[in-house]
Amino acid sequence: MGGTHSSPLSSDRETSKPDLSKGREKLRVLLSSTSFVASLFWLIVTVSAMLFVFPYSENLDSVPFYIFLGISIVVFLGYRFFPYHGYHPVAYSLLLIATDALIALMIFLAGGGDSALAWLYPCVLLFSSTYLELWGTLMVTLATILAFISPVIYQDISSSSVKGMFVAIPSFFLISLCGHFLIRKAREEEREKLELTMLYSQADTHRKELSVLYTVSVKLAATLSEDDILGIVAEKVHELVEHDAMVLCLYRDGRLIPKTSAGIEGALAEELTVATPENPMIMAAEAMLPVLAHAGEEGFPERASRAGYLSLISTPIFASGRTLGALCLLSAREDAFDDDSARLLLTLCSEAAAALEKARLYRKTLEEKGKAEAIIRGLNDGLLVLDNTGKVALANPSAERMIGRSGGLTGLKVEELLGGDGGVLKCTPHPGEAFHRVLETGEMLSGKLEISGQRPLHYQMTWIPLVEETGRSFGVAVIFHDVTDFVELDRVKDDFISIVSHELRTPLTSVKGFLRLLQAERVGPLNEKQRKYLDTVLQQTDGLISLVGDLLDLSRMEAGKIRVERKPEDMGEIVREVVGNMESLFEEKELDVRLDLPSGPTCVMGDRERIRQILVNLLHNSVKFTPRGGRITIRVERVDGGAILLQVSDNGQGIPPRDLEKIFDKFYQVDPSSTRQQPGAGLGLPICRKLVEAMDGKIWAESDGQSGSTFRVLLPGVTEMESLDEGGSEGNSTLPFKEDVVGWP
Repeated sequence: MGGTHSSPLSSDRETSKPDLSKGREKLRVLLSSTSFVASLFWLIVTVSAMLFVFPYSENLDSVPFYIFLGISIVVFLGYRFFPYHGYHPVAYSLLLIATDALIALMIFLAGGGDSALAWLYPCVLLFSSTYLELWGTLMVTLATILAFISPVIYQDISSSSVKGMFVAIPSFFLISLCGHFLIRKAREEEREKLELTMLYSQADTHRKELSVLYTVSVKLAATLSEDDILGIVAEKVHELVEHDAMVLCLYRDGRLIPKTSAGIEGALAEELTVATPENPMIMAAEAMLPVLAHAGEEGFPERASRAGYLSLISTPIFASGRTLGALCLLSAREDAFDDDSARLLLTLCSEAAAALEKARLYRKTLEEKGKAEAIIRGLNDGLLVLDNTGKVALANPSAERMIGRSGGLTGLKVEELLGGDGGVLKCTPHPGEAFHRVLETGEMLSGKLEISGQRPLHYQMTWIPLVEETGRSFGVAVIFHDVTDFVELDRVKDDFISIVSHELRTPLTSVKGFLRLLQAERVGPLNEKQRKYLDTVLQQTDGLISLVGDLLDLSRMEAGKIRVERKPEDMGEIVREVVGNMESLFEEKELDVRLDLPSGPTCVMGDRERIRQILVNLLHNSVKFTPRGGRITIRVERVDGGAILLQVSDNGQGIPPRDLEKIFDKFYQVDPSSTRQQPGAGLGLPICRKLVEAMDGKIWAESDGQSGSTFRVLLPGVTEMESLDEGGSEGNSTLPFKEDVVGWP
């Protein structure tokens, strides 16, 4: 068995626990500390009386003398060995009565009531006041008075002497009462002294405990190592609770594993962790409460009993409702541990649990950080993480390679990084504007980055807000996806389409010419069936020519080869003209076309033919998807900021909300299962968007997917005075801000 780990705090705690429940015996310090003096006092009195008084007495050979000797011995031994620390009022009263009898015999042997030995009676009263309660003191006082007046029984006493005796009786009571109250006052002062001593001792003990716990807390706060934490606990536990051996265990894979121990054999440490319901460590870990056990009780380890240990306390180490382990102390003393021990160990284990949990979270954070960094480094896409000031906080190697900046990007402002490279980098939208918009709105934003060079590079950018659980944005992540190959492939595709369309246009025109000659019967008459077939072929040829024209227009727009004029045009006049030209198409499907136009001119700055083309495409689209007998509404209005808003609405089948942005992509068809019933290649709306953007405008669609759709076109407007300027205006108009236009997406 290992050496004892003596705890100064334990010793202080034991000595500072007076048992106040025992009442008055702890307060009789005066008698208990002077028992020898009291017995010696009566011995001296007795011997002195025998040496200096009794030789002159005539009663030395009488029976009372021998009774005196016997009572003297009894009184001496009684005062010397009386158990003053206990409260035995009857026994002490008998001792005092025996003392009264001793004095009475001394007076008898000394010559009777005239003896000066009667002054010893007040000493009896003082002794009774010291030990007995008030009622006991009064009873002894009565017995003393009887002893005091006993000479009247065996001798003739003068009336004056009798009178003197009776006059002295009140003084006996006075002496008893004064002695009682004086002694009680002394007792109270002694009690207060003891209580103050106890409180001081307890305060000093708690101070030492707090000092040790504070030292533990400071040391645990300064480390994130599990081994260091366990070492600190093992080092400081013996300063808090006295013990002979200890073992500290942690849970690993669902079972307790000893991590550190002192004064204990390995076999015993293993036995203490065996998973049985009666095992104190298992009970403490599962109940999350300290468990005390004693030798001979069920569950007390057999090896511990054989090793001489008699007491055991096991304390759980738990945090956040989860048990991390347990601490077990053993002692060779019986009842070595109590509630104070459990309290101190719980506090120590709580500190250890918090430190272990912090260390675990730190390790987990490091692991997660390492994984995240490995994933970020391995990304093919570039990644920038910006703080809330727009500076780069993190950049992966792919981002450095894509942007072409070596030496690290951390700390650079995003505007400097992506917007200030002498025109080599072209970021849309501007990086500063995109950053602030995403940070303020908390919404994702798409953009693009072009890097000029021998082989231009194209990247699709996604600006993603970084938002805390509280909803506050603390930064922005920017992802770069290389789309250079797709852009080049798209350019090759556009070139191919342009070439093919151009090569198809001439033979299609020739085919249409020959079909017209056949239709005019220039080469011979046609029967009804031949004419019907010829009309169908001519109609399909017109569709092919229109498709080729759309492809060529779109190809030239993307290549920037189509010139768009900018001059004032009346939008209302253009609407009336287009609707008049398409009247036969509306009548064929019995459509109700309604115009909502201002009374005055609504001039836009744009190209008349291109505006007509936009409106024709939108109306063709509405006619195509509006059922027979449906309604189409065309509205023109001037919005805040001076821009002109053109709206084309129908009550057709509608567009699913998820497709509202995609319908402006080339060749995109909404749900082929239904739209394939209508002719078209999906080029009309892309052409509209290109033409609107070429005139510094904006086009978008709105629909709930069920009750029709609305297409809105916003173009720069001009005032009536500007429209009357000679030759018009060739400059670009400024579009209003988004928030100035209702419905701007």
